Amino acid sequence: MKIIKSNKKVFIGVIIVAAVVAIIPTTLVYMFSQMSIGIEKEDSIEEIDEKINSYFDEGGFEKDIENAIRKKPSGDFNIYTYTSGSDESMEIEEKMNIICPKLIEVSRLELGKEYNIKLYSDFYEKDKQISTEEILSKDIVGTSKLQIIYGDTFMEGGSKRDMTIHIVQNNKILESAKYYCPTNYNEAAFTQDADLNINEDIPIMGFARGIKVNGKYKTYSADFHKSKDKIEKSIQNNLSKNEKMVILRLEISDRAKSI
Repeated sequence: MKIIKSNKKVFIGVIIVAAVVAIIPTTLVYMFSQMSIGIEKEDSIEEIDEKINSYFDEGGFEKDIENAIRKKPSGDFNIYTYTSGSDESMEIEEKMNIICPKLIEVSRLELGKEYNIKLYSDFYEKDKQISTEEILSKDIVGTSKLQIIYGDTFMEGGSKRDMTIHIVQNNKILESAKYYCPTNYNEAAFTQDADLNINEDIPIMGFARGIKVNGKYKTYSADFHKSKDKIEKSIQNNLSKNEKMVILRLEISDRAKSI
C-alpha cells in the first residue's frame, strides 16, 4: 500500500497511458470502479487524473484496502473497532465535541426495527467468575449504524479503571454509563470485525491483569478478532493464565420478542 501511495504519479500515468492506447476494456473499468475511484468509459484523461488524485488524497485507497481485508458477513450484525486518530473517530470527535479513544461500530441493524441494547461486565479471578453486572440497558430504533464510544480518565490524570461508555446514534448520545473496572489491568483488547446474531451477546472488550514473574507482569489477552465462538474460546483458554480478567459483553435483542 505504501509503495503504491508513494508512486501515485506512476499509478496515474499507467492508467492514462492505457486510456490513450484504448486498452481499458469494460472489465478493467469495472475493476477500477470497484476500487471507488469511479472511472467511467467516457471519462477524459483530465477527469481520470482528477479522480485518481482525489482517490488517494481523500483516503479512498486506505478505505478500499480496509474493506478488502474485512471478513464476509455471517451474522445479523457486524462489530468493528476504530482506534483514536482514524477518520471515523475523528469525525465523531469533530461533530460531537467529544474525545473518542475507541469507537466500536455496530452495523446492519434493520432500519426502524426496535431493539434493546445491553452491556454486561463479567469479573474473573483466574478461571473463577466472581460477578456479573449489568452496566446499561437502552431501547433503540434501528439505524444504519450504532456506535459505542469507550474512554477512561487516564489521559486526564485519572485512572484507567474509571471508564465511561456512550451509546451513540446519528451523532447523538442516547445513553451513558460510568463504570469502575473492578481490577487494575495491564492490557486491554477490543473486538475487531466480528459478527453477532440477534438475541445473543458477544464479548466486545477485555481487560487483563497478568501474573507477576520475576517482578514483571506477564499478561495473556484473549484474541478478540474473530467470531463469537472463537473469541469466547480464547477467553476461556486465557483466564487461568492471568491473575484477573474483566470481560464486557454486548447483547442486542429484538424488543418485539422480549415484551
